[in-house]
Amino acid sequence: MKLKDKNIVLVFSIIVLGVITYAFAIRHTIDLKEKYKELTINKKKNEDYTLTKRKLEIKKDSLQKRLGGFRNSSVYLQNKLLVKLDEYSKENQVKIVSIEEPHKFEIDEVSIIYFRFTLEGDYISMAKTLAKIEANSSFGKLVSLKFIKEKDRRRRKVYLQAKAILKTSL
Repeated sequence: MKLKDKNIVLVFSIIVLGVITYAFAIRHTIDLKEKYKELTINKKKNEDYTLTKRKLEIKKDSLQKRLGGFRNSSVYLQNKLLVKLDEYSKENQVKIVSIEEPHKFEIDEVSIIYFRFTLEGDYISMAKTLAKIEANSSFGKLVSLKFIKEKDRRRRKVYLQAKAILKTSL
């Protein structure tokens, strides 16, 4: 072989060796570097999330300490009842007509609170809503339930209302 042919084979083999080296080592290193960048970004996001979570837990604990005496009040229970009634009435397509001020009685150091509210809609939907209020929540039990069928003379429409009284003991 002549020197010129040897040089051509040498240059060609160096190029092939370079391509093989890139395929196995350098490309893998670049991929690992990109994964490392992604992992550091995710780690930072995770640290931010845990820090935010801790701050919210501390805030929640401080608010619960402030509301310690408020939890047993009738206003708190009335607001909680209103939220649940609204949630269940939207599920069952029932209209909340009125919620009256709760009546509170104390007998032998036990507070008894009566909540009065009126719902409007069809019978099955109102029954489902009232059953959920009584069974799935901690409001107590229904003491009185009265269904009233009324006619609106202006609109010439008949509608059904349920007047309920809910009893809660503290």
